Amino acid sequence: MYISRPDYNVCHALLPKLRDLLDHYPLIRLGHIGASKVEGGAAKFMVFTVPSLLPIIEGKEFIRENQFVRFDRLNEQLEQMYEAYTK
Repeated sequence: MYISRPDYNVCHALLPKLRDLLDHYPLIRLGHIGASKVEGGAAKFMVFTVPSLLPIIEGKEFIRENQFVRFDRLNEQLEQMYEAYTK
């Protein structure tokens, strides 16, 4: 789940990078919540800063990256999760 705001440039910069990263994991779908458009969306996930990235598997949040996403670390974590769930 990717939570962003349309008026925040960092959100716009991260989304294409995130989509490129997820191209390597075809079974992962990207959900996107616009925090200012979907009332309660950010609150439901207890997100207080954007952008926020919350990979959720079987209803459980596994990682939380806020504002400054470290893509190298995120890739390693996604790879581990992907391998565990696709074997």
